[in-house]
Amino acid sequence: MGKPVQIEGYGPRLKQAGQYVRDCRTLYVNSLKARNQVIVEAVDNGYAGHQAARDVEVKQPHIVRILSQSEPDLRLE
Repeated sequence: MGKPVQIEGYGPRLKQAGQYVRDCRTLYVNSLKARNQVIVEAVDNGYAGHQAARDVEVKQPHIVRILSQSEPDLRLE
C-alpha cells in the first residue's frame, strides 16, 4: 500500500460541491420551517386542514403531523 496519489483539481471542486449540498440543505430546512409555520398559523386561524393540504400539495395526515409537532401558543389572557 503506497502513498495515496493526489490528483490536481479535484480538491477544490469537491469542497465546492460539498458546500453547495450543505447550502441547499439549509435552504430546504428553512423553507420547510417557514411553510410549516404558515400552515400552523392558517389552521389556528380557522383555515381547514384539508384545504391547507391541498394548497401545499401534501396529504392531510402530513398536516396533522405538522400541527402535532408545532409549539403551542402559551399566552395567558
